[in-house]
Amino acid sequence: MTDRFRCTSCDAIYPIQEDILLCRHCGSVLDIEVDLAAASQLRKSNFRNRPADLWRYREFFPLVRPENIVSLGEGQTSILKAGNLAETIGLEKLYLKLDFLNPTGSFKDRGSTVLVSRVKELGIRSVADDSSGNAASSISAYCAKAGIKCTIYVPASAPEGKLTQISMYGAHLVKVLGSRSEVSRTIEALWRSNSIYYASHNLSPFFLEGMKSLSC
Repeated sequence: MTDRFRCTSCDAIYPIQEDILLCRHCGSVLDIEVDLAAASQLRKSNFRNRPADLWRYREFFPLVRPENIVSLGEGQTSILKAGNLAETIGLEKLYLKLDFLNPTGSFKDRGSTVLVSRVKELGIRSVADDSSGNAASSISAYCAKAGIKCTIYVPASAPEGKLTQISMYGAHLVKVLGSRSEVSRTIEALWRSNSIYYASHNLSPFFLEGMKSLSC
């Protein structure tokens, strides 16, 4: 088996080489089935000389050529034993994964590194996403690292502090009047008219695949 897309609703299969966001048959979200044949041959010694980031385990992620990996050193965040909190809420043990230690301060960096690496591999030079929070800041930062132009569609009422963080990474902000749902409708209309490349953190199977790395 090679890496491939599988629809989460109708089980339609697509080659991993296809540039696809949603199932062409039913419009549902796609999952990525990774060929783990290479990963099954790995031993602990294979990881010793690799950087301590998410891509240390690159064989477990969709195929991206090493030269196209866009990384800021995400992953490998600390785990803290929270004894007092565990006692307070009646648990025997409780551990906290400190993903605020990721480069942009968010666990969303796990998805962004895989998504933007895919975008770079496809040769895409300009992308757009809709968010007013951590996902927008994260994707903006990784696009900046990759030299990819990034436009973020946000609610006009979004917190100024978060918009400042997004702008610091060089992204272009487009403020949309109305609710968060109106922002999504606006960008989806542009995507369906082929006006933008939609690097959606909600829909992209590559972003979702990166989020599966939470344990590392």
